[in-house]
Amino acid sequence: MIDRYQTPEMTRLWSEAQRFASLTTVESACLQAACDLGFVPNTVGPISLRAPTPEQVSNIEQRTKHDVAAFVECLIAQAP
Repeated sequence: MIDRYQTPEMTRLWSEAQRFASLTTVESACLQAACDLGFVPNTVGPISLRAPTPEQVSNIEQRTKHDVAAFVECLIAQAP
């Protein structure tokens, strides 16, 4: 979107940081559901993933050439 048409709230909502925060929320919910259904062992208790920063994802994306693969790799790296 053209900068002059964006409000500060729109800029925040459509930022890369917000995108990764939203993806993290979805991934956490899916992983918790998989644990609750017994598809994966729930050995660590409640799932609490931290959203990676755009810089972290960008660094990995340079190698993977795929934004979602880079995002998932960031999540795996922070796993307990």
